[in-house]
Amino acid sequence: MLALVLGFLLAASTPQPVFSEGSALAFSPAEWEFGTLAAGSRAFVTLHVSNQGTRDVTVSILPTCDCLSTGPSRQVIPAGGRADFKFSILAEDDESGEVRESYLIQTDLKGMDHFFYSVHGIVKGATAKPVP
Repeated sequence: MLALVLGFLLAASTPQPVFSEGSALAFSPAEWEFGTLAAGSRAFVTLHVSNQGTRDVTVSILPTCDCLSTGPSRQVIPAGGRADFKFSILAEDDESGEVRESYLIQTDLKGMDHFFYSVHGIVKGATAKPVP
């Protein structure tokens, strides 16, 4: 089931519904490709989560590293409604190259209690650390 959910999330940038127990959630963008980010800078995106089902769904989003943040971290999305989550990633000063991270998404839907939302891009131009 997890492979099916991840397949939906990675399929395209248009909202992809994820079905469970009479509910359907759609995530837009389906994954976050932040492009190329300068070391020491931050990128932002808004994740739109639509509840296309027939009952309210609680969605909680947890960053899996210190470089990611979200706000709010939990929302109840009414049937037929939508919620927005603000995401950010901080490229560390000493980081360079491809970055692959994820957010843990938890819901109160049977069979969809948790899955991962993919974040990826490139960090360039790591700055030299000052010598003490």
